[in-house]
Amino acid sequence: METVEPQIERRPNRAESSAMPQVVCLSLDSNLPAFSTDTILVAEASRRALISCLVNVRGQARYGQEWDYRGRHKSGEQPVDLESVFTGKDARGGPRTGHTHAYFLPTDKDCDGRIDHLTLFSRSGFDADEMQAIDMLRDIRPHGRDSAAHQIRIMRIEPEVENARLARTWTSATPYIATRHAKTRGRDRVDMSDWKSCVAFIAADLRAQLAAVRSDLAAEIIDQAIISPLSFQGRFQLANRWSPSDFLRSRAKLGDDGDRRPAGAFRIDFPVGVDGPISIGTHAHFGMGIFSPQSS
Repeated sequence: METVEPQIERRPNRAESSAMPQVVCLSLDSNLPAFSTDTILVAEASRRALISCLVNVRGQARYGQEWDYRGRHKSGEQPVDLESVFTGKDARGGPRTGHTHAYFLPTDKDCDGRIDHLTLFSRSGFDADEMQAIDMLRDIRPHGRDSAAHQIRIMRIEPEVENARLARTWTSATPYIATRHAKTRGRDRVDMSDWKSCVAFIAADLRAQLAAVRSDLAAEIIDQAIISPLSFQGRFQLANRWSPSDFLRSRAKLGDDGDRRPAGAFRIDFPVGVDGPISIGTHAHFGMGIFSPQSS
């Protein structure tokens, strides 16, 4: 069989593309719905599934019938361009910068404590291949904390995305995980056992992340935002039922320390309406630090 010579084609510059979709919301269904506390597991599984779909889209487009439906070339390994907001890779294979890669945001739309929607968000938009991969997605198989894989079916694409609308008030749907650790020694040490000090430290990190990630917002809007803890009896609380420690906060990566970083739950009151989605902090691309819009 003739071997196809590897040729990596130039992909269109996203800046040159017009009006690419930035937000897509999928409705999910499962006989065993994942709890919101397992958001990060569903997010990682979503990314894996979408990358697999993208590989098949590009493999089929490039090699035609020589591309096996299982995601490989019949004659052996052949290159497939993996530049994508799904992979987080640029044209040279390096990491994308500026938070332009995709956010995988599982959400609980009906507030029953179970994940029922998946919002896909990219500030640079989804190109034709990526939209085709999204359309090909049929199910997600996250590995639960019991190591078993549970199937989540893709039911439909939602025409409206609740967490992308304009609102002045946003509240934590999943824990905000700080991007830095509190110093325990020296002049700038923080006593994280003290409630006020703990809240102040995490809130300051949150505000700094808003400024870093939401460059579309004027500095005075972020400076004037009121950031208040969501708490019950001196502990952070989400959805009136969970604490941040109830959530899985580390990715399935060797050495990941998400579960050891300071985490909290907050309400943000902006002086003007701000559009979403809002997902910031450590592991924001995998469902942590999601904020939900509140009606005025």
